[in-house]
Amino acid sequence: AGATPRRSAPARVRTVTLDLAGPSRPLHLGSGLLGYYRRTPERFQRLLEPFILSMAAVRWDVCPPVRDIPAGLNNSAMDRWVAEAGAGDGREAERRTVLAALELQERYGVELVGTCTELPPTLYHRTLDTPPTAGAGPGPGAADPFDAGAGPADGAQDELFNTRRIADWARFVAASAAAARARGVRLAALDVPARMEPRVVLTPAQYTYLVTVLRRELDHRGLGVPIAGPGVPVQFVDRYTESLDEEALDAVGAWSLCVYDTLRPTGPQLLTRLDAALRAAVARLRALDISANKKLYVTKFGVRTSGEHSVQGACYADEGGEATHLDALRNPAAYAVRLLAVQLLVANARVDAALYARLADRPGPRACPGLFDRQDRPKAWALPLLRLWSALPPEAAALARTWTDDEVVTAAIAARDRSSLVIAAVNLHATEARELSATVRMRQARLAQAHVFNRDGDGGMESEGKHAHGLVRVAKVPGGDRLTLNATLPPLSALVAVLRPPVDAASLE
Repeated sequence: AGATPRRSAPARVRTVTLDLAGPSRPLHLGSGLLGYYRRTPERFQRLLEPFILSMAAVRWDVCPPVRDIPAGLNNSAMDRWVAEAGAGDGREAERRTVLAALELQERYGVELVGTCTELPPTLYHRTLDTPPTAGAGPGPGAADPFDAGAGPADGAQDELFNTRRIADWARFVAASAAAARARGVRLAALDVPARMEPRVVLTPAQYTYLVTVLRRELDHRGLGVPIAGPGVPVQFVDRYTESLDEEALDAVGAWSLCVYDTLRPTGPQLLTRLDAALRAAVARLRALDISANKKLYVTKFGVRTSGEHSVQGACYADEGGEATHLDALRNPAAYAVRLLAVQLLVANARVDAALYARLADRPGPRACPGLFDRQDRPKAWALPLLRLWSALPPEAAALARTWTDDEVVTAAIAARDRSSLVIAAVNLHATEARELSATVRMRQARLAQAHVFNRDGDGGMESEGKHAHGLVRVAKVPGGDRLTLNATLPPLSALVAVLRPPVDAASLE
């Protein structure tokens, strides 16, 4: 990707050789999808149809929504209580979400990554309590002083998990996973993050205690599903993995982390620093996996800034029903290209699966992280990401590190059988265009499709396709089987191009 600050300045050119024969990991995409909200399996299927073939995993809320968990129940009593917890108004929602999970699993072979993140309010508070003593079980040891550096906290609004209730929570989660299995749901992993809703965090010592107890509870019920953790933002991975003792390391059978553009300080080189932090976190987790068998999930990724200011906020006028979606983003185009940039960073990190935070908005919360609104309409800022998803073939794999800075991010993703090559790029500069040149050696090469997503007159996003009205140009290189793709990326724009047929080798400039 060539980033040219000014026309008079020499272009910065970088060439990367993409080795299709070398080792690579398939890029499995997915999203937070199923839960206790008012969508039928048929509505979910309609949302998924454009990119179901490239979606390999979804995050599923395993635990029923409860206001409290009884303290001190033994295993059989907790199992009975969980079986009854979905009674009444929640029973139909539970039935629908299980049906949707089974449909995805049986028809499409989608992996289900279970999670339980909505913590009952009786299990947390603002003051760190004393962990269990040795006589009370395998406690985490001395209490950690909790401050801004003790965990994935964002400030005074964060709550603390009540350590005395960790065993109850672990028993509840294991009983919920057992109930899902009894209904025929097979979990690929059970994500256990160190941060739960609403804004509740566990200290590293508490987290070590939780995964140890939960592993025992799962084993007691004959559940071999691996625990995935620690499920924290990339900048906190070291802090949480350093606290894991030998038993806890064995208990965590898969890795999970979150990728958001929330590194401190914000401002210049944020995406460059996020890319470095992500790669360091992945390397750290891979190094801890002596068996080399643990999958690595990015269980949530997304965008919470559009450069210098936050883009989070309420998008709905009310909390229930089918309210009209309100676009609260001050700069949807900046949000759209930044979201695709984070996805490309994750793809280039070669994780096993990357799950967007939430596929669709749900009734209740006024926040709007979903790619689709409550009426199942795709949001303008989600169009580049959805186009990338629909363009990717099954068993796609990112080929090599391409180019990342705070103005241009690129990725090249090939099908496992070399039947297609997807080149994606974003220009994050707010006022200046950028030129992208990709040279690919292919037999009978052709440009199958190309879309450039650009700002419209209202500040939103619109697609220029099929071949982007002259913004994307293809030429055969004389004397060989190479194809050169040149694209002009306007300010705050994104490119998704698909090249076919089989790829022999490729290089990006």
